Amino acid sequence: VTYGRLVEPLWLRLERAATTLRATVSADGKAWSEIGSTEIPPGDKRVGLYLNSGLDKVTTAVCFDSMSLTSQT
Repeated sequence: VTYGRLVEPLWLRLERAATTLRATVSADGKAWSEIGSTEIPPGDKRVGLYLNSGLDKVTTAVCFDSMSLTSQT
């Protein structure tokens, strides 16, 4: 991508509290903005990352870096 949309590195944080999954993003890893949340079934422990360009016939390349998974049970 060389125009508009997402052209710089971006931090993505996914946090689960009980049955709520919340997504936040940051350009610097310090100031965070919520981009969405959803309810997930109790006990569901699946983890994954998904993306798409959101545009017809446009492919997207992405690099996930420095991923970690922590449990706060």
